[in-house]
Amino acid sequence: MVKEKIYDFIDERVIVIYDRTFPLYIIRGEKNYLVDAGPTAKVPEFFKKIIHVLSENAGPGQSKIDALLLTHSHWDHIGGASYLQKRFDFEVMASERTVELLRKSKVIQLIDRMNQGFKALIKNRSDIHFTGLNQLGSLTGESEIPVDKGMELKVFPAPGHTKCSLAYLLTPQKILFPGDAAGLMEPDGTIRPLFFSSYSDYENSIRTLLDLKAEVMALPHNKPIKGKIKVKSFLEASLRKTREVRDTIQEYLAEGRNATQVSELIYEQEFPNISFMGPRNILIMNLESMVRSVLHELSDG
Repeated sequence: MVKEKIYDFIDERVIVIYDRTFPLYIIRGEKNYLVDAGPTAKVPEFFKKIIHVLSENAGPGQSKIDALLLTHSHWDHIGGASYLQKRFDFEVMASERTVELLRKSKVIQLIDRMNQGFKALIKNRSDIHFTGLNQLGSLTGESEIPVDKGMELKVFPAPGHTKCSLAYLLTPQKILFPGDAAGLMEPDGTIRPLFFSSYSDYENSIRTLLDLKAEVMALPHNKPIKGKIKVKSFLEASLRKTREVRDTIQEYLAEGRNATQVSELIYEQEFPNISFMGPRNILIMNLESMVRSVLHELSDG
């Protein structure tokens, strides 16, 4: 029997921890950075894999995660963070808006409730909960995070999926960590647009990501995309698909359907066999946000 591969190197300093739906990324330098933390249902498995990766690859004094970089505040990117913070005692770095949200008890409860819903969906019986975070540090579009001599992470606002989304570019390697700002890529290559907070911001963010001319795009779902031409092709395809979904929403709205009805139709048309989005009610809620974003911009126009 072939042993399952736990991790691989994107670059000598960037490791991808394999998971079919939630790959995690470790950036190694004077400090070790983890990008996003996945959902609570996966976090015990992730913890074991992180320990394994660090034991095999970390240098002296580097057997831990020093900081967690959050791309945004959605439950499937942050659900495992409190579990990991208790074990590694790391700093959490995120956008100012994400930090503000994570200081609210109602937001913490909502993140945990969504994670518990996902656990029930996949029949996970663990008693792990998201309990909130401490050691929170805010990042802005001017932030630069030192990684090692001659290496840094540049921070870019990437709103549209959420208002709090950030993207990180590791230089000089030009490895991009976009969160969900670039859309969701399915295992078969299908792209699902995710403009949950603003259509126009989402399109502008994809344009920003294109301008970065990344050599690798470390996507938070399924797998990374390697090669400058492939990254560019994906982002261009994502932009086209985003516009197609917007146009479809506009057509349905012009027919007199309300936001909930359009959301159901978009679900049936664009998301019938999605590899991951959690409980259906959460997806419908998010799709309705997409519809209302288009509706809002139509009324403003």
